[in-house]
Amino acid sequence: MNNNFSALFAKCQLSEPAPEQTIKKVEEEIGEKLPITYMAFLRFSNGLEGAIGEDGYIQLWKVEDLVKRNKDYQVEEFAPGFFLIGSSGGGEALGIDLRERSSTWGHFYSVPFEVLSWKEAKYLGQTIDDIVANFNAPTKLGNRKRS
Repeated sequence: MNNNFSALFAKCQLSEPAPEQTIKKVEEEIGEKLPITYMAFLRFSNGLEGAIGEDGYIQLWKVEDLVKRNKDYQVEEFAPGFFLIGSSGGGEALGIDLRERSSTWGHFYSVPFEVLSWKEAKYLGQTIDDIVANFNAPTKLGNRKRS
């Protein structure tokens, strides 16, 4: 898996892997387990920033910053169950569906920061690979999956 992450994020500035105790602390604070696919990424790099795909850009935040950023953006008020993990470096937030009993629990979505609602969320997929393929590809994002 790490070889795949290395290829996907070859043009990005990576960080050291996230400490397991920090990941567990975040899970305790949010009262929810993080999806396996995202955990695998955190064990590869605790956040990153840089170019993806042909002309995309991504920021994945450090795990220790996630709870504060979600509170600062008042995510629970505007999009309950959406858990921010990064951005496009501009106007799009990147997050995970952590709604209880959601058919897309653990899947990745993007949403404009200025709107921050499930109504405007765009489905990206189930894996980190899907994020890279779809996050900065507006023509592919037109296909929304709502739940």
